[in-house]
Amino acid sequence: MRKIKEIVQIFKVLGDEHRLRILLMLKKRPMYVCRIQEVLDIALSTVSQQLKLMSMSGYILKTREGSQRYLKAYSPTGNSSRAFYIF
Repeated sequence: MRKIKEIVQIFKVLGDEHRLRILLMLKKRPMYVCRIQEVLDIALSTVSQQLKLMSMSGYILKTREGSQRYLKAYSPTGNSSRAFYIF
């Protein structure tokens, strides 16, 4: 049953185009929030909202560098394929 809940959570996160694009970008390399906004060409508030959901789900790791937030794809299980096994 736990495995099913984990799979459902994966699809919830990946079920949004913006979140999926963000995850694919972060899979390639860590990025700053402002760079994600530039690439996606969407409002900063939209980016922040998507990142909050992804962070709460454990798919990204946030760190601060000065006033900037630096993000990278993350798997809380230590298994890097968790978030990306369907790719």
